[in-house]
Amino acid sequence: MAQVLRWMEATWPCGRPVRIRWTPTLGPKGKYSAQTQRSGTGMLITMSRRRNRLYEIAIDTIIHEYVHCHQWGPARAELLQPDDHPPAFGALYWEILDRFHHQGGDEEASEY
Repeated sequence: MAQVLRWMEATWPCGRPVRIRWTPTLGPKGKYSAQTQRSGTGMLITMSRRRNRLYEIAIDTIIHEYVHCHQWGPARAELLQPDDHPPAFGALYWEILDRFHHQGGDEEASEY
């Protein structure tokens, strides 16, 4: 996952450093796949091992969460809206997902 994250940071910079942290479960009754939040001057994506066991699901989740990082960018913390998925979110999510799966992004990511 770190290679995919670094590839996205290089291709679609979000203006803040992003880290991934893995935890056994996340949220009430372990129902969350991931969560993104501001951490100091960067962003932290916390991923649930239980909900992201398969590589394909983990890829989808990390791309989804990175789009949040990109969307929020260098905005002040009080402007962050974790549940916000406007049309621009969907457009970038699809662009990254399509590039990864259909335009050689998976091979590009393996170089990081």
